[in-house]
Amino acid sequence: MKSAISLVIMALGCGVACTPAQASVIYQSSAGVNVNGQFTPDLTATATASFTISATINPTQGGGGGVVIDEVDSPYGNQSWYDSQIEVEADGTVLASTWGHNGGYVGALNLGKANFGADNTVSFDYNDATGLFSANLNGTLSSMNYGAGARYTPVAYGSSQFYGFGNGDITNLGNGQSFVGTIADVTIGSGAAAVPEPAIWAMMLVGMGLIGFAARRRQNVSLTYA
Repeated sequence: MKSAISLVIMALGCGVACTPAQASVIYQSSAGVNVNGQFTPDLTATATASFTISATINPTQGGGGGVVIDEVDSPYGNQSWYDSQIEVEADGTVLASTWGHNGGYVGALNLGKANFGADNTVSFDYNDATGLFSANLNGTLSSMNYGAGARYTPVAYGSSQFYGFGNGDITNLGNGQSFVGTIADVTIGSGAAAVPEPAIWAMMLVGMGLIGFAARRRQNVSLTYA
């Protein structure tokens, strides 16, 4: 019993110490404030090829969608930079991509359709070490593996790095207009999000299984009185 508990404690400890550090927050908008049409401060000093982004978006019915978030080299819209984007198409379809990986555009993730006139949660995460790109719309996860390799970033090519919210962009996923609706609760992280290693999950499951087995055995022990 004690050894099983020790195994679980070791697994939990290793889950903290042995997994990659979680992405560091480099930008966070004020809670509930619409940032449509704005840009982040210059994030050149803290941005990395791996990143995480999350936001709450509320597209306007009949507004035509538009670019929700894009990565740019200056605080202006309509740039030709091959950037990372979240975009809403006219029919509500949400697309996400990281551009310029290994020198070219390799496709976008289709996250399904957002609800017009309602808050939708959207996030995406790119791990440059593994090439895994994951995005989530209202709890539905999609992912694509681009293959490991250095991603094009403004910083990597000597430029500054900003993120724009709702600004039109001539480099886009199909709908380059300015986003019609609200964009709030934006969080941008530098580095890949931490995910426990499979071996750690296995250790935890084995330990918890042993605890359950030991507890069951104790329940089945009959007490004999002299």
